Amino acid sequence: MITRFIKRKYDLILTSAFLLNCAMQLLSLFLNRLIGLPAEENPYSGALIALPILHLTSLFVLYVMIFTQRLRDEYVEKLWQRAARAFAMIILLLPWLWLLAWTFKALVMPEAYWLPSDPKQPLLSMTGDNPESISQHQMDGVSFVLGKLWTYGPLLFVALFKWHAWRDRA
Repeated sequence: MITRFIKRKYDLILTSAFLLNCAMQLLSLFLNRLIGLPAEENPYSGALIALPILHLTSLFVLYVMIFTQRLRDEYVEKLWQRAARAFAMIILLLPWLWLLAWTFKALVMPEAYWLPSDPKQPLLSMTGDNPESISQHQMDGVSFVLGKLWTYGPLLFVALFKWHAWRDRA
């Protein structure tokens, strides 16, 4: 019974959760700037207790709507597959775009390049003794990327889904 309701209102529920999530993120940034906290420190320390609850609830709804196949009808499933294909292409292209950006940076500003000047030095030292190695910041970078992907991945997917739905209607 609830599955049938969600199938009928899939687009409305997805759009509502998407807009609520975007509004909560923008509102939390605004409140932090209003009370003088840096946005990177703790995005919900000065905000009302309802903001993180609404944000996490909308994020949970987005994840449930994205991952649960039985909540979608045939038409929505086709849109979902097109959005998933586009999302996968974007996710797989991002490292290559990052690599191209770093290569371009190395060609334009070779003094600011992050590779060690001595080619005999290991690039990824496991001990972290080498100050020119990038391994010292790897775990911070991985957690940062996973956190951003966890927060903004569903938003990107829903935006692609809505874009495919809009193209289908036009």
